[in-house]
Amino acid sequence: RCKPFESAASELVPESEHPLEQLRLLDRKVLELERGGDTDAIIECRIKQVSLHKVLLHLYGFPARGLVAAQCALSEAYAGGAYHAQAREYLARARETC
Repeated sequence: RCKPFESAASELVPESEHPLEQLRLLDRKVLELERGGDTDAIIECRIKQVSLHKVLLHLYGFPARGLVAAQCALSEAYAGGAYHAQAREYLARARETC
């Protein structure tokens, strides 16, 4: 049998927490993952952060600045993993969000 996909982001961030708390926890996790060199897990965390910033923007009226920064961080994570097309895509999305 196939093992179900487990996200590095979902196991560390309780979705019952407020998005700001989830972002704080993800920032900590990214620092750990950077020390360990786990690029794919960093990308997962950065994707989750982009989603949370979209929630903050659209549901809570937060400034777009957080979303732009999250999109840039995701672009950087993709570039670090040599996923250059995805890195360009998220950099373009950040520019569009501005």
